[in-house]
Amino acid sequence: MLTYNEQFLKTAKLECANWFSSLPSSDVEIYPYEAHEKGSARYEMATSNTPAYFRINLNHPNSEIFGQSEIRNAHEAYPGHHLQIG
Repeated sequence: MLTYNEQFLKTAKLECANWFSSLPSSDVEIYPYEAHEKGSARYEMATSNTPAYFRINLNHPNSEIFGQSEIRNAHEAYPGHHLQIG
């Protein structure tokens, strides 16, 4: 599931280059929630010490639907919060 999300993120970034004249100078990464954490996703913008990232929950992969992953990716990264803030 993480690999699928990372591939979708790359594709979305490339597609956004066709629609927007400027993209964020920093990349965005995807990190899974730890096993003891809850949530569906959360975006954190880049700081001087860390790249931007968003977290996804991989604790129940059998209940995850690929379409939800794509929507989450678009909401958090491209063309979502990362593009908006960047």
